[in-house]
Amino acid sequence: MIISAREKQILNALLTHRKGLTVKEIADDIGVSERTVRRDLKGIEKIAKSFHLQLNKKAGFGIQIIGDDQDLKALKHRLLHEVPTEYTPLERQTLILCTLLEASRPIKLFALAHDLRVTNATISHDLDKLEEKLKPFELRLVRRRGYGIEIKGSEKAKRQVMSKILMENIDESQFLAMIKDQIQNKSGDLIDSISDRMLGLVERKNILLVDQVIKEVRDELPYAFADSAYIGLIVHLSLAIERIRRGEKITIEPGFLEDLRKTKEFAFAKKIAEKLEGKFHIKIPEAEVGYISMHLSGAKLRFEKEIVLEEDNLQLAVLTKRLINKVGERIGRDLSPYHSLYQGLLAHLKPAMYRMKQNMGITNPLLEKIKTDYRELFHVVKAAVHDVFQGIHVPDEEIGYIVMHFGSCLVRGPNRHDLKALIICSSGIGTSKMLSSRLKQEIPEIVEYKTTSVFELDKTQLDRYDLVISTVDLPGLPEEAFVVNPIPSEKELERIKNYVDVQAFKKAVHRSEPIDDNLAHRLDENDVLTLFKQMNEYLNAAISVLEIFAVVNLTERGSLKDMLNAIAKDLMDAQLISDRQSVADALLKRELQGALGIPRSTLALFHSKDRHVLKPIFRIYALPKPLPLKAMDQEDMMMKHALVLLSPESLSPQGLELLSYISALIIESEETLALFQSEDQEKIYAYLSQRLWDYSHQKFFKVSQKS
Repeated sequence: MIISAREKQILNALLTHRKGLTVKEIADDIGVSERTVRRDLKGIEKIAKSFHLQLNKKAGFGIQIIGDDQDLKALKHRLLHEVPTEYTPLERQTLILCTLLEASRPIKLFALAHDLRVTNATISHDLDKLEEKLKPFELRLVRRRGYGIEIKGSEKAKRQVMSKILMENIDESQFLAMIKDQIQNKSGDLIDSISDRMLGLVERKNILLVDQVIKEVRDELPYAFADSAYIGLIVHLSLAIERIRRGEKITIEPGFLEDLRKTKEFAFAKKIAEKLEGKFHIKIPEAEVGYISMHLSGAKLRFEKEIVLEEDNLQLAVLTKRLINKVGERIGRDLSPYHSLYQGLLAHLKPAMYRMKQNMGITNPLLEKIKTDYRELFHVVKAAVHDVFQGIHVPDEEIGYIVMHFGSCLVRGPNRHDLKALIICSSGIGTSKMLSSRLKQEIPEIVEYKTTSVFELDKTQLDRYDLVISTVDLPGLPEEAFVVNPIPSEKELERIKNYVDVQAFKKAVHRSEPIDDNLAHRLDENDVLTLFKQMNEYLNAAISVLEIFAVVNLTERGSLKDMLNAIAKDLMDAQLISDRQSVADALLKRELQGALGIPRSTLALFHSKDRHVLKPIFRIYALPKPLPLKAMDQEDMMMKHALVLLSPESLSPQGLELLSYISALIIESEETLALFQSEDQEKIYAYLSQRLWDYSHQKFFKVSQKS
């Protein structure tokens, strides 16, 4: 039986949404009219019947494909390996682009028309469309009679387009299954599905070898990858190897490469390159190592802990706070108390800013759904982003992810009861937060959520959870697992609610142990000593900051260097540092590295980590005469108050978190900015002590609940 391209699209939509879709939902999903869908349903019914399946049509509920699981799997397999008799215009253009990017010489128009079984005129029209798509990448489509068609431009640009094609068109669950379970095309023939044609840009065995290399070094990285970033890295490396083997060379500006060599990611990139050289018997030039390190820096990371203040984070923290305030103003809601929103956005925006500045790009498979389901919020966030990040092009894909952070904050609801859920997500922290927050709002019986990656699944004890919810259909999931959209539909939520009702009832029936026994059992399972040690680190840092805090009036007039020397002298006299000159030099060096002034204030935050700093320090120095300084928004300002935040080199992660929290407090609102400019030591101390107490208290319960 021959299955047309549109029939395949409709069947895939129905198989993805097992609870059913309306005709309108199907039409919107595949971009055709409702009349076209109704006309195709007869053919769909015949195809379903040939697999012993049937279409269940209910007025008001939609169309559902039902039948035995094995028959459903057989249909999925057939669709995956189906050779289409026709392509949609978008599919056809993508295939033409792949063919041209792979080609080492010009390709004739009639050859493309013959391969895709369309007329020369159709290919010419497709090429017109491709020409527009290639312009942002500074690639040219050369078309000459008697010569053929080819793409001209830099190797870097060609790889960017290849990577974009792969990330936008490959089926993510198929890709994950392939690299997780090493599923290969056993027949060795090229499968003519769109996903497989995209994967034809790189050899499958190369993808598996690259995956092995990344797994070998992954545990040494200081952070974890979201699944989407993991796939992106594998795609990037697989493409690089393919192009190196073809003799294609990528170049990088020498000064920029020198800067990359100083980053921690470059050392990991070098290790990855060395292992790849051994696996593939090739020589990877240093320019390629530079691009690998850029990819590591730009990866969308998932942090389990709060983001800690680093020397280049403060400017971004200011912009993040401003973005939250702008969105809050537009929707008429104060979002400043939501510390998790601030931390989540800051963690996302750090690599996002790197991606945007390096023009690396990102794909967002949820973008159209976000634009539809959160239309108003998308426009609000987009306007706020453009106001705050002036001079930086922020693509809709990035804005979509930012919307998800705000969405997860806005839909947060209350919790009750004691069910635990495991969420398997592949699109990063924003997706998992959106899903878990929607579940918290709709299903308060679930009080504990754990998010895990597909690649961490084998290390996870699934029997510890009352339900498993995944956004990716994967082999090896428990039978009772729910596969849902990252932004779940009402029907998907209804299925989960029904299951939760049963689980909650079972728990209530079997709960017979006394409360005291529960607590004792819980304490036995946890490393209590570690918990106390962690809390001790938070408290010690807070005690040090409060004991040392002071507003100091400087009397020395002069240059910025004179001011920093005076500050270092005060700290030395107070026996808080062991080397006056070293600390003064460190503060001056930090100022030379980038603007420290806080916009729309008289404050500048001088922060550093140095081995001569003896304990965590936070002090405010009032200047006798304002000094000109650059603010973080690159505007000129007059500094009247120097905020000094110093850390010993060996300070614990908990201590660094606490200092990071202080930096966030300063820029929290217009009111806090005014307070820290007031020079009122008593009021500032009272505010600081109260907030540090709240923070430590919050951290205690957060850590104890995790354990």
